[in-house]
Amino acid sequence: MGALIDLSDRFNLSQSKSDTDISGKEWPPLSERERLKAYADNRDLFDGEHQNVLSGKHNATHEYEYISVNVPKNIVTVVADLLFGEDLALVYDDDVDDGAKEKVDDIWSRNQMQALLFEGALDTGYSGDGIWTVGREADGESGLAKIKTHPADTWFPEQNPDDVRDILRHRLAWVKKYKTEGGKEQDYLRVVVHEKGRVLHELYRLVKGKIDGPASPQEWGLFYDTPPDQEQEGIPDEFLLEHVPNFRTAREYKGTSEYKGCEDLFATLNGTVTQIDGILQRHSDPQIAMPVEMWHDQTDGGRKQPDIARLRAFAIDQAGTKPEYITWDGKLTDNLAFMDTTMQQIALVSETAPQLLSRGEWGGDLSGRALKILLIRTLAKVRRKRRYYDAMIPRLLEKAQLMEGVTEPIKVRLDWPDGLPDDILERVEVVDRRLANGTESQKGAIKTLDGGTDEQAEAKINEIDEDGGREDAQMERTVQGRQAPTIPVNVNLGDVE
Repeated sequence: MGALIDLSDRFNLSQSKSDTDISGKEWPPLSERERLKAYADNRDLFDGEHQNVLSGKHNATHEYEYISVNVPKNIVTVVADLLFGEDLALVYDDDVDDGAKEKVDDIWSRNQMQALLFEGALDTGYSGDGIWTVGREADGESGLAKIKTHPADTWFPEQNPDDVRDILRHRLAWVKKYKTEGGKEQDYLRVVVHEKGRVLHELYRLVKGKIDGPASPQEWGLFYDTPPDQEQEGIPDEFLLEHVPNFRTAREYKGTSEYKGCEDLFATLNGTVTQIDGILQRHSDPQIAMPVEMWHDQTDGGRKQPDIARLRAFAIDQAGTKPEYITWDGKLTDNLAFMDTTMQQIALVSETAPQLLSRGEWGGDLSGRALKILLIRTLAKVRRKRRYYDAMIPRLLEKAQLMEGVTEPIKVRLDWPDGLPDDILERVEVVDRRLANGTESQKGAIKTLDGGTDEQAEAKINEIDEDGGREDAQMERTVQGRQAPTIPVNVNLGDVE
């Protein structure tokens, strides 16, 4: 297997058996194979490769070329857009100094958190589980924190058998392949063990689906010029890994996919579209009807028999009738109505407004209030997911500060946009009413409509006052050398010349 370099002196690598050693066990674990298959199936649904998962669930797929209607991707993308399509705002307590705010803002921007959260929400939606870690940048020398998201199929939590929510350790594990000089492949299992207060790095040989034993320091050198230390210090009493479920109940730890309960409906929709497409293709090439005299037996005087397969012909018992093509009038009303019903059921089960799946009428121009009522179930689902992120994101940022040497990390809160188009007319109406009934200040109204800081709002008020003063002065100016008349309040304007 190529030249092996002894790295045991250069790096902190040991072959001694540790308390996390999983040598001798099958991989992947039997207890996790159903979960891993569900991840793979859901990924195929998201990617539009439905034939790998659903093709056996509908009879039409055996006769026609399978067509995937990628509604599953739309369901997940809609939720991710509503969660992270608009920028989150980090909110700090009033007593937090500017230097601490800049530190957190730097962590946020450097890790491109807005884009990373959107991508993570996609993975969490279809798989059911989102996995996040806090570590250090690859160079290991800058001291900067690195926030990452990981595929759920690399995550293997070790749970307390008496309490599924009590996690003893998390493992991130994936297979690496090494091709020898002779072209033979050797599989290795790379494992990162997250325990409270420390992170362990491990590498094992895989032989026929079984973990053969820890890799030697020389085998580490097959993949890494500078392998990581086997043990790295973490944060006392804390995991550097965070888990975000897509949805779960109180008796579960792992999450469930957006697609749970929709698989048969996806299969029905695909099957119906596949069948319609096959029928349309078949009848786009009309068939021929031929009089029975035109059908000849191969033994009848040696005369040639028509190419029945090519003509796709039907024999008719009506002598003397000339051949004619049979066409189809293409009545698909019932099939299309069934498709609509199936889409409505998918929208119901997935808590997605039919309009967001492009199967409903919007009803013309809608106010912001009307739009929220129309999307009420989808927005409720999004708010439910925010509860998990409201807890996870501040924890990630707090751990990232600790990793960068901050001794007293600050806590942040999240200001969530609703993800919907801004109805400025509705906002103006609400603010105007509050100003009229005395429940809003002029400064508060300006901040509500324009955003910005207190100072910016006060500057706008001063500008408005100046404009108002100029208008008052204009009313007092003389007109053609005369003072503008003052109109008594009890005089009818029609009487004034």
